[in-house]
Amino acid sequence: MEPKNLKNRKMKIELSKLMPNSDKRYMDVFLRVKNVEGEKAQTELIGHDCSRDYLFRLARKGTDRLDLVEDIKTKDNVSVRAKLVAITLRKTESSVKKEIGNKIREILHEESKNKNFENLMNEIFLNILQKKILKAVKIIYPLRVLEFRKTEVL
Repeated sequence: MEPKNLKNRKMKIELSKLMPNSDKRYMDVFLRVKNVEGEKAQTELIGHDCSRDYLFRLARKGTDRLDLVEDIKTKDNVSVRAKLVAITLRKTESSVKKEIGNKIREILHEESKNKNFENLMNEIFLNILQKKILKAVKIIYPLRVLEFRKTEVL
């Protein structure tokens, strides 16, 4: 393929290949080719996605699943749509689930406005942001799992 034809092409790569210390084999990262110079292509991160198999295994009988979709803006003015899935320990009331969702949204907006896009995605890939959210939500109701199932640059 001609190098000039690679520009703006999307690529999907496993996160574990980009970050060898990551154990998230279920996560794919999407990159877009920005520029091609000889044999090298410069790419930019445009989002990630979790495998459907992994997401189906998270929810179990006797638990509740919360799906959240939130548009956030980073410090460097990049708009990102974050799709999260949260799994509770046991069945919960709808008022508790609503309170959990509001707290997650609040923390997500607060964290994203203080970070640039690259740092935000690094925190997602390394589970740093998930741990911050889990710690804050534990006061309301403990979650078994919190995962960013998809992010995309708008």
